[in-house]
Amino acid sequence: MKFFEHSAKRIFRKEGIKTLQGVVVYSPEEAMQASSEFGKPIVLKSQVLTGGRGKAGGIKFAENPGEAFEVADTLLNLEIKGEKVKHLLIEEKADIQREFFISVSNDRANKRPIIMASAEGGMEIEELAKTSPEKIIRYHVNPLKEFFPYEAREIARKMGVGSDLISPIGDIIWKLYNIYDKYDCEVAEINPLILTDDGLIAADAKLEIENDALFRHQDQVRQNRFKKKDFAFVKLDGDIAVIGNGAGLTLTGMDMVTLFGGKPATFLDIGGGASDESIKKALNLVLNYPPVKVVFLNVLGGITRADDVARGVIAALEDNKWDVNIVTRLTGTNEEEGQRLLDEAGIPYEISLEESKAYLDNGITYHGLNKMLEDPKAKALLEDGFGGNLGDTKLNFSVKNITVSQLMPTQANIDLDKSLKYALTTHNRHSFLAVYLYNQRTFRIPLDHQTSF
Repeated sequence: MKFFEHSAKRIFRKEGIKTLQGVVVYSPEEAMQASSEFGKPIVLKSQVLTGGRGKAGGIKFAENPGEAFEVADTLLNLEIKGEKVKHLLIEEKADIQREFFISVSNDRANKRPIIMASAEGGMEIEELAKTSPEKIIRYHVNPLKEFFPYEAREIARKMGVGSDLISPIGDIIWKLYNIYDKYDCEVAEINPLILTDDGLIAADAKLEIENDALFRHQDQVRQNRFKKKDFAFVKLDGDIAVIGNGAGLTLTGMDMVTLFGGKPATFLDIGGGASDESIKKALNLVLNYPPVKVVFLNVLGGITRADDVARGVIAALEDNKWDVNIVTRLTGTNEEEGQRLLDEAGIPYEISLEESKAYLDNGITYHGLNKMLEDPKAKALLEDGFGGNLGDTKLNFSVKNITVSQLMPTQANIDLDKSLKYALTTHNRHSFLAVYLYNQRTFRIPLDHQTSF
């Protein structure tokens, strides 16, 4: 469960970490009013559950109420990485002297929490980790033992800050770790922690609670208006975005792309029962992901309805400039309606249906079988099995439920000769016909069968 910044800061304040004075607004009018009440320059921060909002233009400044109205109007119509901005956090503009970085997260490789801290914080912390990793102090905490304040001060000392800042920064590190531990967090982070005339302040806050521990934090769930994520999304280093409904189907699609020489750009599982809105969000996300040149949407309709998928695809393409090739495989529940909608919208798609389906409408005529079966041995065998005359007699198929125990051949019968022998010796010779039509292969006849050719 990810927290909005304003929700994370509420917890930080409760646990003794100072934050900037702020208010949440939902409209340009509210932003203008808040700016008037502050009576000083403000910062307007988009509240989304995704990173990189600063680089995406989701954080802006305003000097007066009129400017606050205009900036808020712009931000509330913004979409950041597929997530629409619905509310803003307005804070007073701080006079920043220095920026620091502090984070506590799970180090799964070492199976213990890790504290990372640097005297150089801000938006470029990822670049710092690549170019100057030695400037980021890493400290593993034993989760079975208490984390003491003196350990936090030692981390601050290793950051290279002045002696006057070692204790204050150490205190914040200690408090941040306690938040991480108390709330069963995956991540607790301050970036940047800023130094002002009023001391050290958490200018930003990131907090994420482990989903399996949410039952212990129902008050936070209610306050944060937690909503389950629409889909699972992982960025990769290719240029073909893969979207599927179900992790297995999505991974299979990625394997197929790789098998034929492509490189997947995403793993995006929309899950079972995905709505048209979920499809739209997923496509908006990958269509605006710069490396993507092709989208492979692979949907097998079960509880996911093909017509909902089609509506989501159409809505997404209406919202985006369609300069990316989209390959859609759409079949399953309500496929006819889904395919009709795509046809009307002029959006191409592919299906995967068994060839025999075309012949299973009101039965199969023997005249049709004459055309289908070119193998003389197969034809002779069928004539023998169905009375010696193909003619124009109609063979009708019906649907019925069969228990698993009645399914044949079993594992013991999985041998070509044994399987064919079973089909020929059973009184229901229609089973052999179904097998042959499905496989359409050359076969051998069991030696103990009495038919001669």
